[in-house]
Amino acid sequence: MIDVNGLLKELDDALDKVVPKKEPESFLKPIALQIEDYQKSVRQIQAQFTDAPQFNETSTYPKFLSCGLLQVRGKNGANMEFLLPKVYPFPPKSLYIEHEKDGQFLREMLMRLLSSTPLVQLEVILVDALSLGGIFNLARRLLDKNNDFIYQQRILTESKETEEALKHLYEYLKVNLQEKLAGYKDFAHYNENATDRLPLKALFLSGVDALSKDALYYL
Repeated sequence: MIDVNGLLKELDDALDKVVPKKEPESFLKPIALQIEDYQKSVRQIQAQFTDAPQFNETSTYPKFLSCGLLQVRGKNGANMEFLLPKVYPFPPKSLYIEHEKDGQFLREMLMRLLSSTPLVQLEVILVDALSLGGIFNLARRLLDKNNDFIYQQRILTESKETEEALKHLYEYLKVNLQEKLAGYKDFAHYNENATDRLPLKALFLSGVDALSKDALYYL
């Protein structure tokens, strides 16, 4: 996977060499081509969503998750503006979003996870503590008894059920961190050679400030 941070640093250095009102292509073309190759490499693996995403029915984990866009603009008079796919290493660290579009991010990341991660090794916990499940409207059509990768096949909105779900996740992590994951970088590293592969458990939580004290304990 191409290092996009390194590419953007090279682009920034190239833009520093641009003389105002002069043609900057000679400085920018080589790095621009590399950035274009990066964008193509991401989209070949994880394309932009156009229709309903296809579920991952294989047993292969992704190397990254693409979600959202990064806006890049020129400087020093260079007329340049483009969008790059944002990429998060897999498995991603905890992602805390505090923005007017946080609901959109949650929905897009959920769809990306479902289309990229083996469903037979996945459990998704959906918690909406603010809007009675409204933030996950897109996921309602997945709430089917056959889709057992959704915890309890529902969006959790009540305080007590949210606390129970977080406790369930807490106990799972506590046991496996102590008994199985010692000496491994993460669960994906463990699963590479394990016969008893661990499922990925992903928590999508909207409204952390509305959680009860007991629920926050398990979080």
